[in-house]
Amino acid sequence: VDYDTIPLIVLGNDTTLCEGDTVLLNGGSGYDSYLWQDGSTDSTLLVDTPGTYWLETTLGVCITRDTVIINFDSIPNINLGADTTLCNSETIILNAGSGFSGYQWQDGSIGSTFMVNNPDTFWVEVTSGVCISGDSIVVDYDTIPLIDLGSDTTLCEGDTVLLNGGSGYDSYLWQGGSTDSTLLVDTPGTFWLETTLGVCVTNDSITVSFDYLPNVSIIGDTVI
Repeated sequence: VDYDTIPLIVLGNDTTLCEGDTVLLNGGSGYDSYLWQDGSTDSTLLVDTPGTYWLETTLGVCITRDTVIINFDSIPNINLGADTTLCNSETIILNAGSGFSGYQWQDGSIGSTFMVNNPDTFWVEVTSGVCISGDSIVVDYDTIPLIDLGSDTTLCEGDTVLLNGGSGYDSYLWQGGSTDSTLLVDTPGTFWLETTLGVCVTNDSITVSFDYLPNVSIIGDTVI
C-alpha cells in the first residue's frame, strides 16, 4: 500500500477589502489540478466582489480544500462643497459629515468639522471600515475697505454737500437708486450708500440736517 501526501492549501484568513480593491487568492504550486468554486482551474483567482471562495486541489489520489470569505466596505462619500470666496474676516465651517470612524484634516485635527478663517486649500480624509476617502476645498478671501461718508452734519439752508463713496469698488448704490460714486445733497434726510467689491458688500449712512436762514426785517425808515 502506497500513500500520497498532499500539503494543505491555505487561502488565508477571512478578510475585508475596500470597494474597488482586489485580492489574488493563490492555491500554491505542485498540485495535479485545481478547481475553484466558479469552475476555473488556474492556481490563482482574482477576487473583486464579495463572497465565499473555495479551492479544491488534487495530488495523486489526495484531495484538499480551503475556503475564505471576502467582504467589501463601501468607499465613504465625502463632499466639502465647491471652492468658495469669502469677504474680509468672515468664517465658514467645513463639515465632513457624521458616522465615520476617523477624521484627519490638513492641520492634523481629528474632528468632523473645521472652521476656516484664512485663505488656503483645506482637505480632510475620513475612514469607514477599511476604506479611506477624502475631499479638498479652496477658500479665497476678497478684502473690501470700509466706506466712510463722514459724521452726521448740519448745513445752512441753500448750501449743498457732496457725499463721496470713494473709488475702487465694483458697484455703488445710493438709497435713491443712484449708482454713481458721489451724491449731491441739498435736502435734509438720512443718506446711505452700499458698495460691492467681489463678493464683499459694505455700507455707511449719514444724516444731513439744515438750519433755516433767520427772517430779519427792519420795518420803515425813521428819523431820530
